[in-house]
Amino acid sequence: MNKIVSLDTFRFILALIVVLGHSWINLYQRIDNLGYHIEALAVDGFFILSGLLIAKSCYSIMKNELYNPNIEFLKLNVRRLKRLWPEYFFALIVVFIIHLCSHTEHNTNIIPLNLLFIGQINKIPSIINGTWYVCLLFYIGALLSALILYKKYVAIYILLPSIAFTSLLLISQTVGHLVMHGSTYAVSEYWATGFLKAFLDLTLGMILFYLIIYIKQNNFFIRKCVVFPSYLLLEILGIYFVVYALSKPYCSTKDFLVLFGYSFILIILCLRQEYLLKFLSFQGFEKISKCSYMLYLTHIAVLEFIRNNIDYLKYSRGLVYGGIVILTIVFALICYYVQKWLFAKLKQILFVPQSSQLAEIPERERERERERERERERESPCLAE
Repeated sequence: MNKIVSLDTFRFILALIVVLGHSWINLYQRIDNLGYHIEALAVDGFFILSGLLIAKSCYSIMKNELYNPNIEFLKLNVRRLKRLWPEYFFALIVVFIIHLCSHTEHNTNIIPLNLLFIGQINKIPSIINGTWYVCLLFYIGALLSALILYKKYVAIYILLPSIAFTSLLLISQTVGHLVMHGSTYAVSEYWATGFLKAFLDLTLGMILFYLIIYIKQNNFFIRKCVVFPSYLLLEILGIYFVVYALSKPYCSTKDFLVLFGYSFILIILCLRQEYLLKFLSFQGFEKISKCSYMLYLTHIAVLEFIRNNIDYLKYSRGLVYGGIVILTIVFALICYYVQKWLFAKLKQILFVPQSSQLAEIPERERERERERERERERESPCLAE
């Protein structure tokens, strides 16, 4: 499964849904109850897609049957850390500076914990609102990847489905929906249901990946008269389930339909059989969709600035939401490319000079040898005389 542009665009759309959901929570929740926590259901899409990509990485490693699980597990999660941490670190600094400028009080002692991906879990505060998603994504993703790399097919066929089913059962019984804001699990107030949400969605994404591989290897829907109607029906059902779940004005068991919706859509996108969602593969989205993660991390700071400094109530909601979308995207793009440039420069300062100096040593030796050769040539006529 090579790089699929539509998956990045899909992630970007989920980030925009999070922005819109948090816009209502931060700006209008005290005025009316018309908003619905669509951002919570969009996070399910983030988790499922991330689980699929983690499984893809594990699958690439397991192609070599003689791989060392200790080494490959370390390499895999170092790569994940390199993808998640730089943008997270930059966003943390930016949001902290914005809070300082707006006189928002923060305990600076939480910064080291936040930098270790510990925040908004076990009641540990965080400078960035929404850190819980990144923390659980990294640590639970690492745990599940360890299960796959160490237990292999036992994990794929037994452990992952068992974890997904158990998480789904516990969520449905203890909460009854997928929004779960402020909910806790069992008797411990420290074990938020966000853990169950992460386990459910990440394992679902991993199972989806192996299902997609199975479909590709067995040439399902091979007949042309069957392939288009089958995939189109799956795509329509996926879109319908997602829109239906996101549009409900209350939390209920119907939230779980979004899991089927995301699953169907991701199957279609990974198999490159989309029809109605063909626009997601448009190359023009590629540069913008890169900022999805940064958009998730920084949009709350923009919303808080608007809430505290702009009289937004005198404008129509459509205008406010449109302005928020533009501002958050622009801000995220600036942050994304600035941090990318800064870390590239930092890497160049730390590593390039050292390597260039090592390369210059043989060159200097060769230059000295050429200089000594020229000196001998100049001296040889005199000696002959």
